[in-house]
Amino acid sequence: MEVQLLTDEELHATPGGRAIGALRGETMFSLNEKRAKELAERRSKAKPAANFSDELRKKIIAVSGFTKPAGKTDVIFSGRLHRPGYAVEKYLVKGGGDYHLPVLWLKPAQSTGKTVLLLDDQGKAQAAQKDKLADRLASQGYEVVMPDLSGIGELGSGFINGGDSVIEGVPLNLWFFGMLTHKSLVATRAEEIMVLAEFIRKNGTAGAVMTAAAVGTLTSDLLHAADIQNPFDKLVLVQPLISYQSIVEERLYKPGFALSAVPGALAEYDLPDLVETLSGKGILLINPITAAGKEVNQQRADSIYQRALKQKQGAGLSVQCGLRHEEMLESALSWIK
Repeated sequence: MEVQLLTDEELHATPGGRAIGALRGETMFSLNEKRAKELAERRSKAKPAANFSDELRKKIIAVSGFTKPAGKTDVIFSGRLHRPGYAVEKYLVKGGGDYHLPVLWLKPAQSTGKTVLLLDDQGKAQAAQKDKLADRLASQGYEVVMPDLSGIGELGSGFINGGDSVIEGVPLNLWFFGMLTHKSLVATRAEEIMVLAEFIRKNGTAGAVMTAAAVGTLTSDLLHAADIQNPFDKLVLVQPLISYQSIVEERLYKPGFALSAVPGALAEYDLPDLVETLSGKGILLINPITAAGKEVNQQRADSIYQRALKQKQGAGLSVQCGLRHEEMLESALSWIK
């Protein structure tokens, strides 16, 4: 029997076709987008609590599944090599479970007394390359600590290329697993960031100033960690995701952003809320991007972070858009100083 396929025009001309056409308009994407807009409107209409920061912290912990790390930090020194002007020390720092975080610690011959925890979603091996931010910092006397967090670098998927939810090399099963266990990957990474901050405090120069910088998808994880408990004097976010709302609004979002999203977060908060609570702590946002990986212009960025920009005080908040690669490096270096 020959099967005749109808064109869209022919299909819509039939009673059943019109019903199918109506259903096509209500795709899963549009339903999610509609629901997210409703949640955003509900959050915007809610009266801010007098203790907004404390309430937000409670929401983050409850929704993400965050658990405060144990007090003791187990560390294994695993080697040292030298580059011109600084040494590279290797450590294994015990994470929240039965595993260790591989860490590089760049130590200059003449230290400024300042340490930067650098989180790069491309992994510490990429971040440690010559002429990149870490190398530039170490060459100017800053100590730089670079880990691979869960799902990144040496703690990534490795040779496991299969699975039923790997899109553009991103194992989305990690996100679904976190949703089922009520322990998001964001919570795990936030705990790891706190463990690393304690590792630096105990093993670095006494009283050293500590800054945290994150690149790409890990900016969301750093925001969560700092909102729960911020041991850092300053924060730098390079190409941070503007909001979780953007993931819902972008039909073709970058899969990597899903791993730094907290299931159920939009019912309680979004990333600009986290920036707002940190706006008085010294936070720099460089070239914010949408979930599709597109940079936003200064006008849109100012609109997204308008509440945070109004709240800034002291070292405050700076949002810089449209910077080229070299300008991004210079901006980050200037802020850290």
